[in-house]
Amino acid sequence: MLISFYRFWHGRLRLKGAGLIVRLLAPYFGSLQSFPLLLPEGQILRLDFRDVSAWYWIKYVLGDKLEEAGLVEAVCRASKPGDVIWDVGANCGLFSYLLARRLPDCRIIFFEPNRAVYEIACAALQPFSQVSGINIGLSCRKQDHVPLVVPSGGSAVGTVEPQVLGEGNYTLHVALDAGDRLVEQVGLPAPNTIKIDTEGHEADVLTGLARTIANLKPMVFFEHISLSDDRVKKLVPFGFKLCSVSNRTGEFTMGFDRFVGHNSALLPESSTLGS
Repeated sequence: MLISFYRFWHGRLRLKGAGLIVRLLAPYFGSLQSFPLLLPEGQILRLDFRDVSAWYWIKYVLGDKLEEAGLVEAVCRASKPGDVIWDVGANCGLFSYLLARRLPDCRIIFFEPNRAVYEIACAALQPFSQVSGINIGLSCRKQDHVPLVVPSGGSAVGTVEPQVLGEGNYTLHVALDAGDRLVEQVGLPAPNTIKIDTEGHEADVLTGLARTIANLKPMVFFEHISLSDDRVKKLVPFGFKLCSVSNRTGEFTMGFDRFVGHNSALLPESSTLGS
């Protein structure tokens, strides 16, 4: 009933306030903690409106402008049939889902260490045979039982970085692995494109992929919200150029500019993108 009200008030009338009401009531209504959301392909997601991941999906279904719309456009324009795309830090799977619908001839592999949102991603992506998921995070080396700090209601900003996120956090223990090891020893298909959203752990992810990046020159997209300007510039590997990705259009701007968007791209110097 409450979600029907939200669909009408926010989705149809485009008025504000309904989301706040649902958020306030979600802790007290079991129906809002396991809400069945039907996606266009027929799969059903069980969403908990106490967590931000549920709002990503309901807003997508209602046709809202998505915060990663520009990044989706950039990755789609840069990809070609047969490419392998790694989605590192997939959360509830919406980014991989949007790519899967747009890029049926690309293989997509998503990584997410938080089991709860990983299962939502698996349910959402089940109809797409070109997509597979792995319930681990990527880092600089293989590690088991690493603390993942997650703000209550904020699975999208869970992090293995040691900084304190504030009150109301809980800790999971997750597995991490290095991308190079997965390619060289496990036999995972090497990526042509990598998207990284790991809440400050991006440098470790890139370190764990150093050989793959040096040898195969994939395009790398990463969120820079949790990184300082100097840290971002130090991430640029030899033979790559740094670009900023427009939040709105996905267009590239040479260099680093936070006003353009919250994602950056590392493009091989031979690439004509961003020129």
